[in-house]
Amino acid sequence: MIKFDKESIEIYKEKTKAFLIVFIKNTKAFIIKWTKLQTWSDYFIPENPAEHPRLVRFLFLTLTVVLIAIALIFIISFTVVRIAIPTVRVPSVAKIDITEAIAILQSNNLKTRFEIAYDDTHPKYQVIKQHPAPGSSVREGREVNLIISLGEDQYIVPELCQLSKEEAITILDNKRIPYSIQVIPVGDQELNKVVAMSLPIDSVVPRDTVLAITITDAILKNQYKMDDFIRQPLEFAANTLFNNRINPIIITTNIDSLADDGIVLEQSIVAGDILMQNTSVILTVGLYAYNQGDREKMNWHVFNFTIPRVEGYQQQIIITNEDGTLEDASIGEQQTAKFYTAVLEDELGRTRTIYERVGAEGSSFIRIFKAFGKAKVYVYANDEIIGSREYGQ
Repeated sequence: MIKFDKESIEIYKEKTKAFLIVFIKNTKAFIIKWTKLQTWSDYFIPENPAEHPRLVRFLFLTLTVVLIAIALIFIISFTVVRIAIPTVRVPSVAKIDITEAIAILQSNNLKTRFEIAYDDTHPKYQVIKQHPAPGSSVREGREVNLIISLGEDQYIVPELCQLSKEEAITILDNKRIPYSIQVIPVGDQELNKVVAMSLPIDSVVPRDTVLAITITDAILKNQYKMDDFIRQPLEFAANTLFNNRINPIIITTNIDSLADDGIVLEQSIVAGDILMQNTSVILTVGLYAYNQGDREKMNWHVFNFTIPRVEGYQQQIIITNEDGTLEDASIGEQQTAKFYTAVLEDELGRTRTIYERVGAEGSSFIRIFKAFGKAKVYVYANDEIIGSREYGQ
């Protein structure tokens, strides 16, 4: 098989370009000489009507020859490239470490290009997907796009206590940490300061875990000072309201901008008003839909669930004393860890998981979702259903 290096191909391209320039120049000169016209504009003057039929036929013939020549050049060039650059089969590098994947691709004379994504189903730095697909036939030197896992998206809980509300929110926003705010009476503490956090400092938790911070304010017990949720995500508003024992009522309104999807556009109570616990607040939330059917039947919903407490079991431990007698050393009632899952089913029968995690009995979790038409959320503990809630009835 004949092989051409890059230098030979460049020389071939330059020669082809020079040939075309000379060919077109000679063709134009021949036409001018043959028709006795000095310029192309002479063709259009009425003093030369007899030249029209012959010139048109000649131009058509010339154009046909040029097109055939270009087609032949393209075919020859394509053939040369095919001969000069061999093909190779793309190897499979999915589910292996990135360094090993690069080595395999380079050994097959292929380049690599990376994209990163958080994925809790693949270990950190493992290849999630690749393109072109394994087994595809490509030219040597072709780029293979790899999507690399960064593992589960997590964050480290920062120290926020004794910071002001504004300072804490700035840190949380910069670190992309989801949070909610609980307000308590100032009492003997400093006003507008973070006094408690729901997660231990420096603990590593999944990115979707909401960090609840407790802030002091000039309110009485069982009161809540309404926050300004306008242009805030619904998830933040709902978490904050529930944590302060205020009931959010969601009204969905269709919007034309994807940037406003899931954003609070209006609230029924002005920011700064003092509310008693168990008061209801209406939030108008933007919903972006891609078609008319979704615009008519899609809605935002808030799912707030408290994991019920269940009876545990007693682990009986019998020990032998030095005198040989038996003693009951049971450590009392124990509770088994359970894995909780919340599954959403919409009106069309489509299902998706909106929550899955090991949970503590008596704790609560909140999930924001949008669903088509009537929807139902089922909650499972170790694959056993323990509750459900219907929406849009």
